[in-house]
Amino acid sequence: MTSNPLSKRERRFVHVFVLTLAICFSPLKAMAFVAPFVFIAGLIFYARISLINHLLKYAMALLSFVGISVIYFLLMPEVDLFNALLFLVTAGSFLVLLYDLRSIATVALLRRISIVALIFVLIESLLGIGQGMIGFLRNGRFDIGSGDIVRGTIDPLATAPPAASNVMFAILLSTLLILLFGTSPARLSPVRLAVLGIGLVAWVLASVMHTLFFFSIATVVSLILMVRLVWTVRWARWRSSGFLALAGILICGGLFAFALLPNNLQLTPYLLRLTFEFGTDSPSEKTRATYNTLFLLPQEAPLQPLIGLGPGQYSSRASLIRSGQYLSGGRLPLPNHVHPLAERYILSEWYSFLINRPNGGSTFFPFYSWLSTYGEFGWMGVAGVVTLILLALRTFRRARSVEFPRLHLAMTILLLYVALLGVQDNYWEIAQAIFPAFLILRVGYSYLGRCRRGAEYLVPEATTGRTTFNQAGLVHMVKS
Repeated sequence: MTSNPLSKRERRFVHVFVLTLAICFSPLKAMAFVAPFVFIAGLIFYARISLINHLLKYAMALLSFVGISVIYFLLMPEVDLFNALLFLVTAGSFLVLLYDLRSIATVALLRRISIVALIFVLIESLLGIGQGMIGFLRNGRFDIGSGDIVRGTIDPLATAPPAASNVMFAILLSTLLILLFGTSPARLSPVRLAVLGIGLVAWVLASVMHTLFFFSIATVVSLILMVRLVWTVRWARWRSSGFLALAGILICGGLFAFALLPNNLQLTPYLLRLTFEFGTDSPSEKTRATYNTLFLLPQEAPLQPLIGLGPGQYSSRASLIRSGQYLSGGRLPLPNHVHPLAERYILSEWYSFLINRPNGGSTFFPFYSWLSTYGEFGWMGVAGVVTLILLALRTFRRARSVEFPRLHLAMTILLLYVALLGVQDNYWEIAQAIFPAFLILRVGYSYLGRCRRGAEYLVPEATTGRTTFNQAGLVHMVKS
């Protein structure tokens, strides 16, 4: 079936989408902080997608956040409201989840952003492979430190200090590869196959092992979730569903990793063993911080297990930046501040990490998104995140697209991948790495929601009216 050409709003959405990707891949890393806000402002004022509704929605969200922060301040005197405001900035990627994209999540739009993803993947991957070759010529190998200079356009000359640029590159590239896989037709063209292969090589060369492991776990779990109780084994069904393509990707990725990153793979069992030695005397700062947060923190803050210490007060990126001990946080136009309990249970482990592991990676960081969610919002916050994940999984598992038969599987993988990244570092607050993933999940959720309601090919007519959905979920127009 053919799709209608892009509407004016859809074209403008694509423009904002391209701008967002350009910001995230830009060497100007500070710009990435505002990428979610640039995107949302672009949708409201440039694409004008339900302008009034979303202005009111975000105003209500802001007032609600301020109200919640004030409640924390009244309940817990140590709460700093500037930290809460900084958290709103660092966690801005979540705000895109509030935007209703059902009116523009059409076949034509997904085809266009798939082409955009293909172009970005090709350019970034070729540059990344070139950087990987330079690392090989310098060090005689692709792993260990060579992957640190595989940064794409984030640092095209690879002259700046690493600052996790290769990690940002790997997460961005893997996110676009998942999108490209999900928005490809049933039969992959040679061009798409080639771009997927080139992108996979560049991803492996970045040597960010946890992204490869998490993707593999997310893929296996997604395939299990997608299996039906009654499954007819037919070649065409296996091929179109993406099972065989994913199996090929996993096999090729594994072969690339074994061939190019043997030293990194040999180190993995040792890192896992240290991580899972749970207790106060664990050799891992991450594990000790987790133990202290679960068992010692509640003894000093009885309300913490239920509601946490408040946004930006414990182990979130906002708290660490404000402390002045992380990512040049002291350059903020504010005096340094740290919550006493964050100092005791998080920053003390961070100091240990800086002293004992000057070249250590995020495997030992004493902070990560799931820990920050629990520390700052308690079990209520964790339950809220888990509920969002389960609701999205239900839609992805039940919806099917005729146009993009692998999209539901790709969105499931991306969702689980993002969730798993939250056990490594505070990635959910690093917009440069994670915002495109949140955005793609929002678009995929909106599109598959339409598919589930039988509205995959039903698009609004060109009109000045506004788009709404009736009780059946079908699109109809209301004249202005």
